[in-house]
Amino acid sequence: MPHDSLHTVFLAAEILGVHCNGCGHRAVLRAAELPNMKNNMTLLRSLKLRCKNCKLRGTGKKQFTLSIPLNDDEAEAFLQGRNIKGRRANM
Repeated sequence: MPHDSLHTVFLAAEILGVHCNGCGHRAVLRAAELPNMKNNMTLLRSLKLRCKNCKLRGTGKKQFTLSIPLNDDEAEAFLQGRNIKGRRANM
């Protein structure tokens, strides 16, 4: 399975769920917080992220687990730690 890119997020719902593996903090990034996603083939595993809670910095699946919610309701469920129909990003 190919690795997901920002364009993959654009095609889903322009929402990216981020779970910090260091402290468990969850956040949702929308189009306003991410670079132009349409036709952007930047791999999700190469995004440089920082947790607002514990300040962990890094890229890839060791530091963060990324999910792709399919709509706003799923994004809210992700923030609450519930399972979503969207999927975990392939990193």
